[in-house]
Formats: sequence, structure tokens, C-alpha cells
Amino acid sequence: MQKPLTYLTFLFVLLLLPETSSARNLYLNGKLINGVRGTTFMNVTVRVDYKGDVYITGRQYKVKYKQTSPSPTPRKLKPQPRTTPQPRTTPQSRTTPQSRTTPQSAPMPRPSKRYVIVSQRSVFSGSGYRISIFINGHKVRTILTQLTQDVFDATPYLKKGRNRVEIEAIKENAKVKGAFSLFLAEGSMTKGQVKVQQPYLLKYRRTSSESKSYRHLYTVRVR
Repeated sequence: MQKPLTYLTFLFVLLLLPETSSARNLYLNGKLINGVRGTTFMNVTVRVDYKGDVYITGRQYKVKYKQTSPSPTPRKLKPQPRTTPQPRTTPQSRTTPQSRTTPQSAPMPRPSKRYVIVSQRSVFSGSGYRISIFINGHKVRTILTQLTQDVFDATPYLKKGRNRVEIEAIKENAKVKGAFSLFLAEGSMTKGQVKVQQPYLLKYRRTSSESKSYRHLYTVRVR
């Protein structure tokens, strides 16, 4: 006894591809299926007409078309209007900048009195220190260890009012035994003679028993 034929229904989604005019058409159940590739049809009837078109008939097959979205048409860019090139302008000559004048600082008010610095050593080489004196940031004197006494006029380095006086003591000889003293005071120098008025504005002292080097800052006020 022959078994009844079971029909299978296949759903084909076909992409509609463009064909050239010379290609033959393929139809399934009367519908164009030129886009089908690599497919075997079972239990169908095949007919070829005089044009060469192939007609396949099979009730178990159904054809459904799916339209592919067309590719977007490229936009045509509007041609930009040509701009007329501007004529080149001749660069202007650069003016040389005027040199800046350095503002002159106001002159320091000079003291109304004279001031002297006197240094003394108890013995030759004194305390073994070399002394340097700075007034308002300027080095004005270096007192060597060989001098037992030194006197000089400090007035040109001072200004009326507050002044900064720095004293630097560098140890050079540790074998000597003695002391060194220095003072700044109001005074005068006439024909090799020095007159000093007390009280002193600054007093400084170093001894040979000290072994370190020192740098001290003082503020003195002159008239």
C-alpha cells in the first residue's frame, strides 16, 4: 500500500538582484526567482519555453519576496562660488621700539654727621679672624689679620635713617692668642687724628678662643 505523499512548504526570501538582458529567467510557481542559487527542488515539474526561460512547478514550495532597501543616492554638492583672491598688501615696515630708559633711583639722603669705623687688635694677628664689612649690601672694607689698627670714614656708604651693616668674620689662624674689636660711631678725621663720640652705634668683638666663622647683621640709625 502506497503511503500518502507529505508535502513540505518552504519559504524562500529572495533578494531582487539586477540581471543582464542576456540572462535566462527562472520561475517557481509562476514567480520570478532569478536570485536563487545552490538550491535543489524535489518532486517538481520543469518546463523550458522557446525563450529559454525555466518554469518550475511544485505545490510544496511558496515564494515570498523581500524588497531590499535601495542604497542612498549620493548628494550632489553645490559648487561653491569662487572667491576673488584679495591682492597682497605690502607689509608695513616695523618700527624699532624705543629703548626703555631705566628709571633713576632717588638719591639717598646723606647723613648730616660724619661716621667712622675703628678696629683694634690686642696683638699682631689679633684673634686670627679676617673681617669683611658690608653697608647696605655693598662691601666697603676688608680688615686683614696683619693690621693691629684700622680707621676709615664710613659716611659715604651710609644714608640718613636706618642702615644695614653686616660683619663677616672668617677664621684663618687658630694658633694666635688675642682679641679683635670694632665699633661704628659718630666722629671726625682731621690731619690723621680721629675723634669719636660716645655712645657707639655698633660694637663688635671676636676672640682667639673661638674657632667658627660668623656673619652678623645689624641695623643702625644715623642722623
